Amino acid sequence: MEKVVHLLRTRPSADRAALGAALAGAVAGLVDLGCSDVAVHVADDTVGIAGPMPCGDGELPLRAAVSAWVPAHDLVAPAEVLAELERRFGLSGLEEKTRRGATP
Repeated sequence: MEKVVHLLRTRPSADRAALGAALAGAVAGLVDLGCSDVAVHVADDTVGIAGPMPCGDGELPLRAAVSAWVPAHDLVAPAEVLAELERRFGLSGLEEKTRRGATP
């Protein structure tokens, strides 16, 4: 087993609610790839303190982290996990269910 963690940085003006919805919807796709214990952490706009990772000059702020355990790098490559996250970006969980023919 190997743990894969992707840190996502976005512009401060980005819609973080949409980011959170897209990442939450990606959990099923990551599980389908063979990942387990998928965790999604998104910055909370209502918290008035700075995040845990300060930005350097010119860096975009950290907005989310997605982690998952994969069976082995040769069975589920980190690139596959990243591709699933990219595929799901901007797609809600309900839209994904509809595409798969599942009842929302």
